[in-house]
Amino acid sequence: MITEKTLDNILNSKSKIAIIRLFVSKTVDFKATGREVAKLTCFSAPAAHAALKELFNQGILKLDNIGKQHIYSLDNDNRITRKILKPMFKEEVSLKSEFKDG
Repeated sequence: MITEKTLDNILNSKSKIAIIRLFVSKTVDFKATGREVAKLTCFSAPAAHAALKELFNQGILKLDNIGKQHIYSLDNDNRITRKILKPMFKEEVSLKSEFKDG
């Protein structure tokens, strides 16, 4: 199934999962540079940049170049982002809350 293989490629590393989780947990208009993403996810700058590049190439993130800076944001128009990734990571947060309360 094409979606299955696509998800395998999107969710194939801890750094990519952490980056998606970061963007989903923020506001819809959240934007960050590669360095900011590295700092917020506690990954090295090279690891974060490699993951960001892959997520951009897969259509999960948008990239704006402002001067020498690369500014990333979640591509909310992407069907996989909208229909699968955002609901999945939002549900993860809900489950964590339930486990804490229960």
